[in-house]
Amino acid sequence: MRPVYRMKEQSEVTPELLEEIETEVESTIQSLAGYLEGFMPETQGGRLSKTSVVGPVGKLLSAVSSARLEARDALIGYVVNIHENTSRTRLTDRGRKELETGVDKLLSLKKKAPKRMFTKSLREIDYGVYKKKLEYILTKWEEKRRAENSDSEEPEREMEEEMEE
Repeated sequence: MRPVYRMKEQSEVTPELLEEIETEVESTIQSLAGYLEGFMPETQGGRLSKTSVVGPVGKLLSAVSSARLEARDALIGYVVNIHENTSRTRLTDRGRKELETGVDKLLSLKKKAPKRMFTKSLREIDYGVYKKKLEYILTKWEEKRRAENSDSEEPEREMEEEMEE
């Protein structure tokens, strides 16, 4: 029978560190979701999967977690390349700044957090960004629908007013 091994974190997680990590996770979500406001995925038939909604950010999180790319500029270049190849829109200056801020925060989080907590944080960031982007898409969709409804109602009102006279 094989021996049982216990894994122990090398650094202790204090309540202060935990709070700092949670704050950093939230600000990373905000930055990466801000970047994704300028990302419009090329979809088939209007369907949006999680992978298409999160787009390059999912690839970024995967690259950071696997340590495939560790340099800040390499990560940013990787995401910009994916954005240019998969998006219907160009990367804006604001989007690039948000992306750079998000990458900086991710790398900072990777240094601060113990490995298991960092992995958990990446999962939270992934789903947090997905939620924010879906909220953004639904808001834009509602605005578009309201604008279309108000445009179509105006001619009907004019016709009704003409008929009353």
